[in-house]
Formats: sequence, C-alpha cells, structure tokens
Amino acid sequence: MITLKGSRITSMQFINEEDVALLLAGSDDGLIRLYRKFDQPEVELVSAWRGLSDILPGSRGSGLHCKWQQSNGYLFVGGDSRVIKVWDAEEELCVQEMPTRSVSQVTGVSVDPSGIMLLVGFIDGSVKLYDRRLPPTECMIANFSESQSRVLQVAYVGYQHQEFLMGTANGDVMLWDIRQRARTLKIDAGITDVEINGLSIHEHGLLVGCGSNTQNIRVLNLMGETVGAIRYNEGFLQRQASPIHSLAFHPRRLVLAVNTATSVSFFKSNAQNFVSSF
Repeated sequence: MITLKGSRITSMQFINEEDVALLLAGSDDGLIRLYRKFDQPEVELVSAWRGLSDILPGSRGSGLHCKWQQSNGYLFVGGDSRVIKVWDAEEELCVQEMPTRSVSQVTGVSVDPSGIMLLVGFIDGSVKLYDRRLPPTECMIANFSESQSRVLQVAYVGYQHQEFLMGTANGDVMLWDIRQRARTLKIDAGITDVEINGLSIHEHGLLVGCGSNTQNIRVLNLMGETVGAIRYNEGFLQRQASPIHSLAFHPRRLVLAVNTATSVSFFKSNAQNFVSSF
C-alpha cells in the first residue's frame, strides 16, 4: 500500500507494462513518483521529480494529470497550470511546453500512438485537441464541448485512433468521432445520487471504472452494463471512509488501482476476461 503525507495523488498509471511494470503517481504538489513492487508489502520508490513547477497560485483543485507513451518513453503532463509539458522520462528532461489556451485546469491527457496528437480534458467539461508539430500559438486545433461537468478522463480508442472516450463527474461517458467532430454514443456510468470522483477508461478492453466519495466502484462496458462492482471499505476491519480520488486500469492485466486520500490499493480479478466481476 502506498501512502503520501502532505499531498494528494490525483493521477495514476501503470507503465512499462509489458516487462516489469511500474506504478506512476502524480500528486497535487506537482511531483511525479515511480514505484516498483507496488503489489508487495514493501513498496519501493524508484524515482521522483517535479512534473509541474508553475502551479497556479492558490490552486490545487485539479492536481497533476499525465499520460505515458511506452514507445518513445515520453510523459505528457498537465494540471493546475496553463501549460502542458512533454517529458523524456528516462532523462527526466522537459522537451516541449505547449500553452493550453484555456482558463480551466487540465483534468485528463491522452496521446495517439505517434505521440503527435494530444487530447486534453478540462475542469469546465471541454476536451481540446493539440498538434505538437505546430507553433505554440497554433497547436490547439479543435474543441469538443457538450458537458459542463468536470472531465475525469479522456482516452483514444479504435484501431485508427479517430475516436475518443471521455468520462465526466456527473457519470456521462461519451464516444466522439474526431473527424466528424460529433458525439456518437453516450451512456450513464453514474452511481445513484453520488458524484463520481475517479474514473478510468481501459483503452483496449473498452471498459469504464468509476468510483465515488462513498467508496463504491463500478466497472461497466460501453453498453452501459455493470460487469463488476467493488465496495472498497468492505471487510472485518473496515478502512476509514475516504473519498476515491482516482482509478487506473493495468493495460494488460486484470488489475485496477484505487487511490483515496490516505492510500493506494489494488484489486485483481481471477477471470480470464474483463466481462466478469472483480
């Protein structure tokens, strides 16, 4: 179990998933931490550096959000800042900065396989598309906006990566066609009468995991059917109630990471596919 003092984990991701997987955690103080042996009693901190140094004064509501690209070792980082940073993770070196051209804070980042096109979700409910090849003043090339609810995650999906999924705090999960600039699907992933705090999209399994401040977690498919459910504080020795802040699916294994204000825990399914209960 991973715990932090004085900061809040706002983003998690499994990286190096085809070899010895590491857990990447971003926190609202702008720090990025890498852990290994995260599924063992003695978790080991591998590395840490400051992913965002220009956090907006008095603003730690969004925190830090990032997307790892395995093929080139780049980490795309945004959050309580007016810029998106691209990091060479091996060198811990920032290789590019792009202005968000938004007054809202970044709440989710996704990148296509080429590492050129970025989708970025914002606290005002919008998703913007950026082209890294263009000058900073011209790199924002499209805006997708239908919801006014905070975007919790955005993810490229589909074989040609011409579609993306976005999930919001009010439970809406929407599929968008990038070329047509049109929404093609909308489902309700909400937990009754409760705002969703954490949401994760499995880009290959096309599943959505969502968690609330009551520590209920649902896993559902794009037909809106619940295929898994977790009560985070069940057990003889119940955990102290703490809202769920973020979720993260492992890209290759049946593992879901769940982060609260006090810890990060992991849930695993013994099923052979994702269409089963956790």
